[in-house]
Amino acid sequence: MAYLSLYRKWRPQTFEEVVGQEYVTRTLANSLRSGNFAHAYLFAGPRGTGKTSTARILAKALNCEEGPTPNPCNRCPSCRSITEGTSVDVVEIDAASNRGIDDIRDLRERVIFTPASARMKVYVLDEAHMLTEQAFNAFLKTLEEPPAHVVYVLATTEPHKLPATILSRCQRYDFRSVPLSRMTEYLQRIAREEGVEATDAALRLVARKARGSVRDALVIMEQLISYGGGSFDENAVAAFLGLIEDEVLLRVGDHIASGSAAEAILLVEKVYEEGRDLAHFTNQLQEHFRRLFLLQHAEMSPDELEVDENAYAELRRQASSLTPRRVMHILAALREVARDMPSASSPRLLLESALLGMARGEPEVSLQSLSERLQVLEEEVRKWQRRGAAATARPVAEAAGRRRAAATEAPVRGGGEDEGEEKGETGEAAPVEEAGVPAGGKAALDMATLRRAWGHIRERVKEKKVTTHAFL
Repeated sequence: MAYLSLYRKWRPQTFEEVVGQEYVTRTLANSLRSGNFAHAYLFAGPRGTGKTSTARILAKALNCEEGPTPNPCNRCPSCRSITEGTSVDVVEIDAASNRGIDDIRDLRERVIFTPASARMKVYVLDEAHMLTEQAFNAFLKTLEEPPAHVVYVLATTEPHKLPATILSRCQRYDFRSVPLSRMTEYLQRIAREEGVEATDAALRLVARKARGSVRDALVIMEQLISYGGGSFDENAVAAFLGLIEDEVLLRVGDHIASGSAAEAILLVEKVYEEGRDLAHFTNQLQEHFRRLFLLQHAEMSPDELEVDENAYAELRRQASSLTPRRVMHILAALREVARDMPSASSPRLLLESALLGMARGEPEVSLQSLSERLQVLEEEVRKWQRRGAAATARPVAEAAGRRRAAATEAPVRGGGEDEGEEKGETGEAAPVEEAGVPAGGKAALDMATLRRAWGHIRERVKEKKVTTHAFL
């Protein structure tokens, strides 16, 4: 018998074997048990979660000699032909390559014929969102009122691209990404059945890399079996996939928390020399500090954080050693590194400089620093108030002195008093009014005066402290 890939060998053949989709399989099984199955289904969800496999199981359940039944026997000729992909009454159509209106017209012409050997004809349209608008319009009528012997199953990873007229004619079932714990248990069972020696940590790393896709997990596992000669551990998985072990991420976090920038940069050098992708390393650092952020603000379980118990305990310890403000500062810095790294001439230097800034501690902007800046600003304003009062009082005193001198010289000049007073009033009062000081001689600081002097105040503040000038 020809070799079968793991994902084909372990393709589920009954509803009970579908991993992590109990909501979907239970609903379909109950509808088949009661005989209330629909004529059109929409299976939507991420890749590798069992949409096409569930469609095949549904076709077997409808055409089994013991059915319609929620538990197909997988022994009768109908079940076997569907499993082997040789049934002429169960047709799988790749909508990505058969997406035009002519393909749908051909489908409409074929559905009118009764099944050749099965009870029902089942048409599975994979990647249904790839059909053209004209093809969707041509498909509407037969989808709404198909022949009694026809069932349609539309499978898609992007249901939002389907027209509302199509969505309203189908029973929709959303497939979810398989949780990490469930995926790890599934891989452990396959490893036992296949006689593969693999540690739990290694299988957990494979499940994390698969991100909820069972097919992706089995493909990775098959590669690792060949790589390790029938066995593999966590280090082998990390080396093969180019991943960073949790231990390395925790060490980077510890060095940043303790301010050991040199040690953190040495770890970056080690990762770089091992040929790891620094962009991927940055993304994993973001994910690590995201877990710390979640632990600081919510009670998260190991399954929700996708880590084992040992790593979970280390994460809690590290989260308690950093302040929430500092974790947010680190996440912001890593986000900037991830954004700038594709266009950077030296990604390594970019990451190293960012790690140096993270290890220095809290960002400068805090309530205490803002309070200190406000105190400096208030002191500068008070200084300008005092200088303004002195500067405006001097012209008033000089004007009064000139008026007194003019008054003593008036009898000598004969009648010059009026002229001198007029001079004093017209020639000297104007500068006082321009300065914004009332006739009483007291310096009054209002908003207009402050606005006129604000530019000069900022320059003087800049001479004293540049950071306060930037704040102003």
